[in-house]
Amino acid sequence: MDGRSMRKSISIGRSFYRKRLNGIYKRLLSNAGVKLFEGKGKIVGPNEVEVTQLDGTKMSYSSEHILIATGSRAHRLSIPGQELGITSDEALSLEDLPKCAVVLGGGYIAVEFASIWRGMGVTVDLFYRKELPLSLIVTIIALDVFS
Repeated sequence: MDGRSMRKSISIGRSFYRKRLNGIYKRLLSNAGVKLFEGKGKIVGPNEVEVTQLDGTKMSYSSEHILIATGSRAHRLSIPGQELGITSDEALSLEDLPKCAVVLGGGYIAVEFASIWRGMGVTVDLFYRKELPLSLIVTIIALDVFS
């Protein structure tokens, strides 16, 4: 498989898992009675938030308790040698496969990269801090499947 095909495969898989997990999270929140407002949030008062929705319209909401979930982006750890590493976003732009790789993290993106690269002949070591990789995701999927 050439680099372009590899990037396309990883991108498709990553998109699939992200959509599936987002769907699971939304169902869990909905089943718990949580109102979900998607968009960009801005706190405008002690108990008020303004949300610019995905279509550009702005709505204001007030509540005793407000939670803004910011999502996440790949980032480099502040550790010695971090300049030698790449993020998952940068890994999608690689022209050639590495001969060996260390993957830091036990989430689905880390495990996905480790699995795909290993399947393509790369020597991969996966480092994670929990007892097992995918521990949070397995719990979320189990709750979705068995609820």
